[in-house]
Amino acid sequence: MIAWMSRSRRDKVWHKRNLERYKAGECDLVLRYSNSSNTDFSKILGGYNEITDNTESLIVVEGIMDKVNVDSKLGLLDNDFMKCVFTFGNKISIEQMKLINKHKNITIIYLLYDYGTIRESKHNGLMMLDNSNCKDVRVCEIKQEDKDPGDLSVDELVEVLGNSIGSFEFNCSVVDGIE
Repeated sequence: MIAWMSRSRRDKVWHKRNLERYKAGECDLVLRYSNSSNTDFSKILGGYNEITDNTESLIVVEGIMDKVNVDSKLGLLDNDFMKCVFTFGNKISIEQMKLINKHKNITIIYLLYDYGTIRESKHNGLMMLDNSNCKDVRVCEIKQEDKDPGDLSVDELVEVLGNSIGSFEFNCSVVDGIE
């Protein structure tokens, strides 16, 4: 076994309320995720084994549930041309980029993080551009508040991917609200 992951069955609203109650000293904190602690997740790229020699487009999301939902909504399980992989959190490591670089056929990478991750998208988009064989790294921006890629409808996913911006241009033109 390489690693294990677990996720609470309770929804975001419950966990947000639990955190508020925990901070007020009213209850114990229940984590939304609990992963194996002795694993270097920066060396694992979820869904990597689904990439084939026919895969030309790759979507990178930040968690297994986003991947599952993106796969389902875009029909990617039966599509060798486009695949979705996931990292653990809104970051990508050099080790994960090395895995992607093993597939010379990938011509475009879409970085598709949650709403409100502009700073992380800028950093990781440029890091991917610098460390990838693929020179078309595009950053997708979800503009619906508190939405994850997995929460979007098929039409919204297609729109977000279609409106993606090249990583360098994204860094120069999108404001992250931090002065």
